Amino acid sequence: VAKLMEQLGFPKAADKVFGQFAELSPEGAAARVEFLGRQKRPEEALDLLEARWDEMSLERALTTAIQVVRVQDDPKEWTPRIEPRLVKAKRLDPGSVVIQLLEAELLALEAKPDEAEKIYRDLLTRSDIDGTQKAIISNNLAFHLAKPGSTAEARKLIDAAIDELGPLPDLLDTRGMIRMAAGESQDAVADFSEAVLQPSDVKFLHLAWAQFETGDQAAAKSSLEAGRRRGLENSRLSPDDRERLAKLEAAFGTPSKVAEPQG
Repeated sequence: VAKLMEQLGFPKAADKVFGQFAELSPEGAAARVEFLGRQKRPEEALDLLEARWDEMSLERALTTAIQVVRVQDDPKEWTPRIEPRLVKAKRLDPGSVVIQLLEAELLALEAKPDEAEKIYRDLLTRSDIDGTQKAIISNNLAFHLAKPGSTAEARKLIDAAIDELGPLPDLLDTRGMIRMAAGESQDAVADFSEAVLQPSDVKFLHLAWAQFETGDQAAAKSSLEAGRRRGLENSRLSPDDRERLAKLEAAFGTPSKVAEPQG
């Protein structure tokens, strides 16, 4: 109910419900933390997370913290709040693949792509990870390398991940990003079109972006609207996706806002 209120543009009403949910369980607290992050209230979000940190698993708490930081206008401003917790988590569970993946994401948010890349590469050399973990890491590194100049290696990595796990929507989304970086927008449209069979707001944004780049403005507008129906908002996006959304909104206009109900 709270998420629906948020998507419909009623953040005050949503906040009340998220607040009630937070009192019921640690998962409810995590949900409200993420909501506060999306509402650009990071200090409140991280304060609440600190207060409830010990009620969650290390991985869940860190994932929630990074989700808050990721959607801020300047993620680097808030990463110092997380770093001590990450250092402690690595000390408590030094072999955790998930914690190292979260560290790589935090480094990317701090604009330290080379350090993030090193973590992915180091993880791929470990002999104790299984095929599924290796495929997930390969996908993450491929997404990281989805830029002009590194598409050849990115293709090898995503192809290996797809060979292991099959053409899962998230993997196809990554392959689409690689193809966009290589200037293959038509092929990217095909990948993104399959990726949205497991729909999300970001996947529809990527599809709209690729369609726009191919010149199919009608299809791009339709995909953008589909993303909006899934809750697509600037506050939920990474900096790169914000730029893509801004480009599309410059072409098609921004959605009208619904007035917040009183009381």
